[in-house]
Amino acid sequence: MKTEYILEGLDCANCAAKISDKIAKLDGFNEVNLNFATKTLTVKSELSENVVFDKVVKTVNSIEDGVTVKKESENETSSGNDKRKFLIDGITISAAAVMCALTLIPGINAIAKAVIIAAALIISGYDIIWAALKNIVKFNIEEKVLLVIAVTAAFIIGEYYEAVIVMILFKLGEMFEDISTNRSRREIEALADIRPDKADVIMPDGSVQTHNAENVGIGDIIAVKPYERIPLDGYIIEGTTTLDSSALTGESLPIEASENTEVMSGMLNCGGFIKVKVTKSYGQSAASRIIEMVKESAANKGRTDKFITRFAKVYTPIVVIAAALLCVVPSLIFGNFVSWLQKALVLLVASCPCALVISIPLGFFAASGAASKSGILIKGGKFVEKLAKARAVVFDKTGTLTTGKLSVGKVNTADGFLERDILRYAAVTDKYSSHPAAKAIINKYTHDYGDVPEGHEYMETPGHGAAAVIDGKKVLCGSAKWMLKNGCDISDLPPASVYVSADGRVIGSIEISDTVREESAQTIKELKDFGIRHTAMLSGDSDKACASVAKECALDEYSASLMPEQKVEKLTKIKADYGTTIFVGDGINDAPVLAAADAGAAMGLGSDAAIESADIVLVSDSPAQLPKALKICKRAMGVIKFNIVFALAVKALVFILVPFGLANMWMAVVADVGVSILSVLNATRILRFGK
Repeated sequence: MKTEYILEGLDCANCAAKISDKIAKLDGFNEVNLNFATKTLTVKSELSENVVFDKVVKTVNSIEDGVTVKKESENETSSGNDKRKFLIDGITISAAAVMCALTLIPGINAIAKAVIIAAALIISGYDIIWAALKNIVKFNIEEKVLLVIAVTAAFIIGEYYEAVIVMILFKLGEMFEDISTNRSRREIEALADIRPDKADVIMPDGSVQTHNAENVGIGDIIAVKPYERIPLDGYIIEGTTTLDSSALTGESLPIEASENTEVMSGMLNCGGFIKVKVTKSYGQSAASRIIEMVKESAANKGRTDKFITRFAKVYTPIVVIAAALLCVVPSLIFGNFVSWLQKALVLLVASCPCALVISIPLGFFAASGAASKSGILIKGGKFVEKLAKARAVVFDKTGTLTTGKLSVGKVNTADGFLERDILRYAAVTDKYSSHPAAKAIINKYTHDYGDVPEGHEYMETPGHGAAAVIDGKKVLCGSAKWMLKNGCDISDLPPASVYVSADGRVIGSIEISDTVREESAQTIKELKDFGIRHTAMLSGDSDKACASVAKECALDEYSASLMPEQKVEKLTKIKADYGTTIFVGDGINDAPVLAAADAGAAMGLGSDAAIESADIVLVSDSPAQLPKALKICKRAMGVIKFNIVFALAVKALVFILVPFGLANMWMAVVADVGVSILSVLNATRILRFGK
């Protein structure tokens, strides 16, 4: 059972990592993923829902105080709560600043100053102090505990102003960090706005009733008014309009639509009133699948993300030990324990890994979000990394580099058979096949001669061809390789995509033609401009057809007449020769090679098998989106790596300065929350890469 919870009030990224780690270790929890960017906890467990909820609540409360666990269905917008929190924080910071100013009035004695400063300290940081006290009781030593210890120590030794200024700075930093993080969250959550949750259903009596979209069934008729988003997939049965599909595909040009035009949920109706017959349920609609893929992308963490998580676990105890040694060892040698204690506290406050723990996962999630705005679904950070360092791209031919709209060209005959006989045998044999070439043959026969007759003993071998018994003859219709495998001599016929045999004798062949997509050649050029060293095409079609496409697209390599398992073998060799390899294809036959690639890209939302096996989905069904995906991922990885280097460099600088007394507490606060704010803002820039 899969359950999602919203952790309201979860503001500490380091604590989020601890929560995820602790819940994952509980008995009965099979898979746990906590997405700090959206505060969403996803749990897969065989336990009952109530037991899972109770265990989650207990674990969260043991680590982080003030976090409320809600089921996703109970979640409401928290923007109002955020505004109230920021208002209260602003008032308390202002009050503390005013009280500090009062102590500068001439005539106020030392005791009065100490009392006013203490009051300012408590007013400005009451929530931090309270949270720290609770965490001390739980033996959870985190940044707020370290800050309160440091501020208390400063106050005790008479550094009143430093104590309160550090608290105010920390509070300000925390407030700006919340603002920047929440802004990025809202931008990511806005992706879900493409799916309306209501639909106007036209009832049998002609009346219109508004229903929850998830309750609308396949076959129902829905009404979509101008400038409304289409809530469910289907096709238009009445009306004409133009559709804006930019929320799904990133394509800004409108689409003309009329009766029988297929529509997807999330499209915006920019023209007239239309009626749509629903063909997919709410959960299987295009918008739902896109939203689900974006949400699940956080579960597939990249190597960088995993490294930061492991690094934070090792880094924190090392810093605590270093701070303890800095406090004890020099004081035993040089004396002045209080001074070395102060330095140790500065080191502890500066050491918090929040800048990394927040910004790196947020960066990967933002990359997936930016890509989705352009109609590119990337299923997690590890595939962002793969795209960024790709060195080879391999394509399928039909439906990928070509339009996939096959048509019958020349029909070659032999052994006294007529063209009509060849087409009839081929159409009957392929009657129940879903292969594009089979559909082209059937379309040609029905257009010229009418309905396709029935045969007997149908059989299809994927990648080879189909067989049937027609007029008492065993008929085969398929590739040249299959004919040779079955002992049929094809030497008397010119090369073609499909051959037809009857009772072991080849009686004809059919040439199938396809059109290269307009954008294919430009896509290959752009990929090479982005540093792709090798482009190739793997296809089950004839050498003649593949050679023509490869030449027109300026591919480096092509292989023809391949079975699905041979495609995998070829792809494996390309990976060995060139490094990280992307495969782009569509259809059920591409599922094995999509899974074998370092990252597999499926064209469109059509084939469930291909989408399940793929790591990237090009929603608009065009290879032209691939260079854009590479561009987004390369720039995102640049930002993520910069954040890592920047955060570690600032902390390293403070660490070097601390023993020499050149870094004080406010500098430690800047090294903590200041770096976090800048890193989060930098990661948020990734969301704009798709524009």
